[in-house]
Amino acid sequence: MRGFLLFVIFCCTGIAQAQQQVDLIVYNAHIFTANAKQLSASVLVVDSGKIVALADESLLKKYSASKTVDAEGQYLYPGFIDAHHHFTGYANDMYKLNLYATSSFD
Repeated sequence: MRGFLLFVIFCCTGIAQAQQQVDLIVYNAHIFTANAKQLSASVLVVDSGKIVALADESLLKKYSASKTVDAEGQYLYPGFIDAHHHFTGYANDMYKLNLYATSSFD
């Protein structure tokens, strides 16, 4: 019996130590990954501002976080970054008088 209890304690301690500590876990989500090999996921793991894992609930056994967020079934999409340029406006600005090298108002 004593050996069995030591075995259980050893296993539980090993499982707890096996979890990697991260900053944030978002779970219970519908995540669109934009990755053809894995189009969706339900758990997102973030550490030091970077996504380190994206998969299903099995990640909850592998990672432990100081902050967890239940997405309550909401949808998460990759960040939308608006980087664009209005070429017509840029071209029109090229026709304007360039005064950058002037040394006085006159």
